[in-house]
Amino acid sequence: MSAPRPVIVITGANSGVGFGTCERLLLQLCEKVPKDALPQFKPISPSSSPDVTPEDYDGLTLILACRSKERALEARAKLLLTVDRQVAKQKQRRDYDGRAERFRENLEINFHKVDMADVQSVFEFAEELSGRYTYVSHLICNAGAAFFGLVDVLGAMRSIIKNGISVSITIPSYKLQPTGRMGKDGLGAIWHCNLFGHYVLYRHLYPLFKAYAQKFERPARVLWTSSLEGQPCWYDHEDWQLLKTDHAYEGSKYEIDLVASELQRRSLRSDEGGKVVRHFIVHPGVVWSNMSNEMIWSFLNVAIGIVFYIGRLFGSPNHPVTAVKGAMSATYCALASLAIIPTSLLGFSHIQSSKTPPSSLWEDSLPNMTLYERGLESAEAVKAAELRGEFVPLKFGVETDRLGREHVGVIPVVEWEEHRKEAEFLLEKCESLYTSFTALHKSSGQAGSVAA
Repeated sequence: MSAPRPVIVITGANSGVGFGTCERLLLQLCEKVPKDALPQFKPISPSSSPDVTPEDYDGLTLILACRSKERALEARAKLLLTVDRQVAKQKQRRDYDGRAERFRENLEINFHKVDMADVQSVFEFAEELSGRYTYVSHLICNAGAAFFGLVDVLGAMRSIIKNGISVSITIPSYKLQPTGRMGKDGLGAIWHCNLFGHYVLYRHLYPLFKAYAQKFERPARVLWTSSLEGQPCWYDHEDWQLLKTDHAYEGSKYEIDLVASELQRRSLRSDEGGKVVRHFIVHPGVVWSNMSNEMIWSFLNVAIGIVFYIGRLFGSPNHPVTAVKGAMSATYCALASLAIIPTSLLGFSHIQSSKTPPSSLWEDSLPNMTLYERGLESAEAVKAAELRGEFVPLKFGVETDRLGREHVGVIPVVEWEEHRKEAEFLLEKCESLYTSFTALHKSSGQAGSVAA
């Protein structure tokens, strides 16, 4: 029996990681058994054997949420061509059963215009979806903005000397960004696009999530796209809209970690017990995307891509490089059974772990935690919190071996214990602004601007 047909919304779907996520989802769902839905992890001390059989989807509605109609329609044509080629490839198999063709017949890829940096646009987009679709099963919050300038060459050299090449090309601190950029609604531009716009969309689509949960007795999923570059050193309580910092992009990603973690904590502990929506933090690792095109000349962008491949060849696990590979964390959290997605670092191990006893995800996370100034200290705090039975938010990312074979890795949100109150503070700010904009929208039909 086929699973409920998903309706998946992906923001920023026409390029970069967003397009890669669309492509990977389609390739996975063309298969009877999507590999990304198979277990990546196992309980260290299993008390029972959950059903881990991937569900069979006979169709999909994929919503490309983008600003540019022209670019979205180009992306749609490319995605359909990818599916058609995959179907043709499967038809050559001796054991082909016609399933891929049935999936293609039941596939819709639709464009809906939205600008995540414009509250009114987000309201109109959500209301358009509510008028056309009876439910939404997944929201993948991928769209992002960054006003990168040039590279601080001396800063890059200092970083390489101090931290080594692997750290320097994984969480670079030398990308120059302007300060004080405001958006049209009177909010910090990067903060608005990367975090608040998605929060508004999540809140406005909640009735469609609830409709899905009630109809199919399973929670909808909201995936928040973060980055390894998101770290607490770029967060300032007094500058939560990221207007003064020269690392607004990195700060926005850390705020995403905090807000998504708090949303998941509240969802699990609400009266509904996580039965309506589950929140996941995902990141692609380090990929070669169109964001860097805006930062440097094209020939230097090619050089950076080569450096990423060299870094992976010399042992960096965080460089999947291509957007399709970097999409694996999103497709895993979107398609895998909730029963096999880890909720603990100490209680799970990677399924490929050959150690006896197997190493925990907490142990496996330590190398990546060394990327951060207080990473190991944070890891110890996470371990203590888990042993006390407290909620610990996880961040699912893509890791590879030297040959580029990808798998899903897990780390805790860095310094969660020290920033739990900040997560509550940020969520309160987002909700307060959302309430104000909603009131303006209802009274005037336009979102307008709101004093923060």
